[in-house]
Amino acid sequence: MVKTTRPLAQFEAMAQRLVEGSFGRFLGGQLAPAEITGQLLRAVEDSQQGGYVANVYQLFLAADDLAVVDETLPGRLADVVRQVVAQSGRVATGEIALRLLADDRLRRGQFWVQALHEREEEDTTVVQTADAQFTDRVLQALDAFVIVDGRRHIALTRPLMTIGRQVENDIVVESPLVSRQHAHLRWRYGHFVLYDVGSRGGTLVNGNPVQEWVLRPGDVIMLAGRVPLIYGEGLERREELPPRPEGEQDTMVYPRLS
Repeated sequence: MVKTTRPLAQFEAMAQRLVEGSFGRFLGGQLAPAEITGQLLRAVEDSQQGGYVANVYQLFLAADDLAVVDETLPGRLADVVRQVVAQSGRVATGEIALRLLADDRLRRGQFWVQALHEREEEDTTVVQTADAQFTDRVLQALDAFVIVDGRRHIALTRPLMTIGRQVENDIVVESPLVSRQHAHLRWRYGHFVLYDVGSRGGTLVNGNPVQEWVLRPGDVIMLAGRVPLIYGEGLERREELPPRPEGEQDTMVYPRLS
């Protein structure tokens, strides 16, 4: 008998109810519970392999955020994942667990989630650091960049690059038409993905309005209809990128937007 599964989007409201109220204080006040649970559900769904979903979820936080979260948080988030997996009709590779880890590339409020298929006999000590190191190697080999307004060449050296008028952004665009936090670039599934984050002036790619776009070399991003950014990659052949270690999912980076 084939087990029926239900889309995990149906369980997002339930997951948010599980973390409402006092749960926010376990996150130290800088991280939004709904954002974290939402991205955990996406990680569960994306991790499906051969009829199983991942059983280990690693939540990478900025060091300052990790220092103030409550020690019971991993267990509480694991309970949320466990309930959603069970009620959606899915089966995990093994016992579901959640780990909190620091990533010194992140600023406060930013995080990313990694889903792993781990079995008890595996040595997990190396696994915890391998993905961040792998991502660094890939980004270095890819040599991705944007050219802002035809003048500034900015290398995309991190798996999350924020774009906007505020000086705290990774890519600062000094135009009154550009929102303080206008867009961001996430490294996801082997590509940089552009996301408009609710900007006032909107974002175009190759003349088309977008909310989300998988970037290819030569794509022209237009912020608020006025400021062009051209995306490029120094590596000519993607086949030369380092292969991902077996059993790991692609890096997913999600910022908290204020």
